[in-house]
Amino acid sequence: MANNLHDQHRLKKGLTIFDKKNRDEVLVNPLFIAAKKGDSQAAVQLVESLWNEDKSQELRQLILPEKSPIFFSVPSTSRLNQVPIAYARFLAQQTQDLGGTFLVGDEYIAPLHTSMMKSVKNGNRLMSPRLYEPYNEMFFERLREHAQFSQIILVEDILTTGSSVNTFRRFLQHNDIPVDCIVGIKGDTDLSPTQKEIDKLEKQARKVGVVDIGVNWQKLGRELTKNEISALSFQYLGSRYQKASDKTQLLMRRQLYYLYALRACLRYETAHKVEKLNHLIERRERIHD
Repeated sequence: MANNLHDQHRLKKGLTIFDKKNRDEVLVNPLFIAAKKGDSQAAVQLVESLWNEDKSQELRQLILPEKSPIFFSVPSTSRLNQVPIAYARFLAQQTQDLGGTFLVGDEYIAPLHTSMMKSVKNGNRLMSPRLYEPYNEMFFERLREHAQFSQIILVEDILTTGSSVNTFRRFLQHNDIPVDCIVGIKGDTDLSPTQKEIDKLEKQARKVGVVDIGVNWQKLGRELTKNEISALSFQYLGSRYQKASDKTQLLMRRQLYYLYALRACLRYETAHKVEKLNHLIERRERIHD
């Protein structure tokens, strides 16, 4: 429990250039658009144009004593997005005297998912999980050695639900790579839900009757961001579920279980969970027929 509290505490100390979420002009900035399509120079110009001296001070306060920061850019699905890479390099330069370095996530980690979040409708983002694999398992061994003396800081561009960076953080942590905090251009770096929010999620699942599908709601809640829990409650555990037909409810329950298997279960557990789900679905379909 103490480690979880420490983890949440550090994540709250992440940094964004824009503290307010309504700076939507970033999304239509020609430099941002070009950088997302692979223009590395545009990415450099974007980050330099947005940065300010106040953020330099805030960044330095983020660095832990006697821990040199490693800014690790989150791999992009398209393999084109240059913003996190340029941002990580820039932050390393800003903290060079503190031993700051950077890693390009795209060079070491392969996304297994194919859908880019910007192309997925908000209502479907929960069911479009981010999955990652290292190109070479030796990378983790080397990074673990460095992590003993370093502070791992993940670098993203825009934090909307925080799903991509949170899943990447969990992926690294499951491989014994500790992540200290998150940096972005804009959004909310405080991703971890409170225990009260997780309890509310479980209570809502019981209220609508979604308790017999084998989902550990506490475990799932800890794997999601605050924004994802809100989306899950609205889309799957509210009036939409209660008003849906038996057939649609069955589909929604199936989706919930797949979400649980992909987010909250270790890989060797997932096949068993999915097999169990399929048996459950077949049985319920026979009952409805």
